[in-house]
Amino acid sequence: MNWLNYKTGIRGIYFRMDADTEKASICIEIVHDDAEQWDKHFSAFLQYKQLLHQFLNEDWNWQRLAMDEHNKSLSRIYKELKGVNVLDTSCWPAIIFLKPRIVALDEFWVVVKENFQQL
Repeated sequence: MNWLNYKTGIRGIYFRMDADTEKASICIEIVHDDAEQWDKHFSAFLQYKQLLHQFLNEDWNWQRLAMDEHNKSLSRIYKELKGVNVLDTSCWPAIIFLKPRIVALDEFWVVVKENFQQL
């Protein structure tokens, strides 16, 4: 599975990972031109918040309205590890924090995806 291009199968919902010279992160992003559909998707995630927490065994940060690097509005549910540098090999063991979260996020999505397809 290629996690950099994880295909959720739902237009406007993306699972993204990133690691740079300051942090590593994993997130669910909701981006949609149709504000009503965008709100439906975020509201659906809110309904599944407890289930997501059960799969992840931790709380993630929730932002109903955020901006990406291109100043485009989006919603984001994410976990971030600051103070790591992907170019520093000594940080790589810490950046591996992404792996169990990726697996758990995929397991969660298998359970709930069908419900999002019906929105």
